[in-house]
Amino acid sequence: MNSIVAEHITKIYPGTIALDDVSISFESGKIHAFVGKNGSGKSTLMKIFAGAEQRSEGIIRLNGNEVNFKSPKEEFEVGIATVFQELSLVPSISVAENIFIGRLPVKANKLIDWDKVYADAKEVLNNLGLDIDPKTIVRDLPISQQQMVEIAKAMSFHPQVLQLDEPTSALSQSEAETLFALLQELKKQDVVIIFVSHRLDELWKIADDCVILRDGKLIGVLPMPESPRESVLQMMFGNLTVEKRPEDLSHTDETVLKVDHLTRPGKFQDISFEVKKGEVLGIAGMMGSGRTELLRAIFGADKFKSGTVEVKGQKVNNPTPNKMRNLGVSMLQEDRKTVGIIARDDIVMNTTMSIIDRLGNGIFYSQSKAEEATNKQVKALGIKLADIHNKMNSLSGGNQQKVIVGRWLNADPDIIFFDEPSRGIDVQSKQQIFKIIWDLSRQGITSVVVSSELEELLELCTRIIVMQQGKFTREITGKELEEMTIDQLYMICMEGIE
Repeated sequence: MNSIVAEHITKIYPGTIALDDVSISFESGKIHAFVGKNGSGKSTLMKIFAGAEQRSEGIIRLNGNEVNFKSPKEEFEVGIATVFQELSLVPSISVAENIFIGRLPVKANKLIDWDKVYADAKEVLNNLGLDIDPKTIVRDLPISQQQMVEIAKAMSFHPQVLQLDEPTSALSQSEAETLFALLQELKKQDVVIIFVSHRLDELWKIADDCVILRDGKLIGVLPMPESPRESVLQMMFGNLTVEKRPEDLSHTDETVLKVDHLTRPGKFQDISFEVKKGEVLGIAGMMGSGRTELLRAIFGADKFKSGTVEVKGQKVNNPTPNKMRNLGVSMLQEDRKTVGIIARDDIVMNTTMSIIDRLGNGIFYSQSKAEEATNKQVKALGIKLADIHNKMNSLSGGNQQKVIVGRWLNADPDIIFFDEPSRGIDVQSKQQIFKIIWDLSRQGITSVVVSSELEELLELCTRIIVMQQGKFTREITGKELEEMTIDQLYMICMEGIE
């Protein structure tokens, strides 16, 4: 039997303790779910197991022997493979090349032995019960099969431990079921399987036990599927209290956004709702429920198949981000680092790129107008910086987020979509972002907020709509919202999911 053990692991970053004296054992023959809210420390422990982070204190034992990984390469060599949420495949090359990338077999003449590459890849795929042609170019595969290829790549190292970080985040329910069947087969092969998921409903389908972290500490281990959902939630959140939003928030009866029977197959279906002027609407749901995909489709970043979108009474045919911006709709996207900021550009450019066509006369760009627009938002949002001409990556995560808010406020929006507005920022910055959203509400600007942190929606929003598996299932408002607890909202989001 294989095992990996953490003994008194502590990880300290400047200003925070990510892991606090954690001791836990994972054995083969089981699928171990590993859960905790954002910031609980689960990803940090996975990275320590993977050699991507170094522990501050403690010991890691693999099959009883102490190991000290200095890099992911060393971790692979001793038999620990990790499949992270973001796929590492190269889309433009074949499945076989991806599986053996960096270690393609060669002949005596030092040319690549392509017959062996494809034969070995086929053997790996067959061992996992995967009917995938190793010569297929990866970009031609559906995302579910790409996820399987990622696992096949990991298994080609013949690991003793397989870590999976959010492996179903981009999969449909049927695709996830295929993955679960594969993991059940791997469980029989004496592989230690550690399965991280924010989709709590999956725990009762796939896991043999559930390891729970909170605020860097090990809270406990529960047997699955015998444990009630209430027990898991209580251990994840403890006696978490939800802060109350300001009492002076209100909205008018004017409808500024109307969505009617919007459908994008595989992502969401038959979505209809209205949002009023000055409202702060939250969209809640477990990961994979379709929240982000819905916002992106309304904003025009992704296409939808059927349904209509109206902004301030005007039907928008084939929405695009440019059309929506011109109608007064802005969107702060989830992945700030890759699509939100241009790190190498200065703060002025990052703050004004939404109005670049307005900064000047004709073809001439006005630097002074750009600086004026930037300084306006720096003052209004309390952005902490040394100089507006410094690079964007000189700012903290919270101040970067404020710059993005300022960018879209420069465009004079009537509606702003916030997708995970507090991701990657500290508690103080999060509260400042909330205050900005509330101030916008007082000005009559509408906000639609998606967050994986349900307690944030309870604190921030004046109304919440729940999504499950691509459908709207419930609306929470008024007295019910005021009295709602975090564990109750989680149970509502998981209601009816098998």
